[in-house]
Amino acid sequence: MANMLVTLRLALGLVPIFMDVIKSLENEIPIAGQGEAKAEALRGIVVEAFKIVPDRLQFGIDDAALARYATAAATIIVSLLKKTGIWK
Repeated sequence: MANMLVTLRLALGLVPIFMDVIKSLENEIPIAGQGEAKAEALRGIVVEAFKIVPDRLQFGIDDAALARYATAAATIIVSLLKKTGIWK
């Protein structure tokens, strides 16, 4: 249970970082209709960033979990940006 809470805290703590990455991508690539490409970039950034974290396996973040989390995080953030009209 403690590991699950640590993992959840870690995951939620990354949301502001993901938002900063998305804002940076949007500033650098302000082209409409490129949400999927930007989401794919976010997924790639998250996966590669986690690969360098030496303790990730201790928290149950293996490659499969990492891919699922990165995909879910990118999908949720892109969906939010589209629903709020930030991305069109």
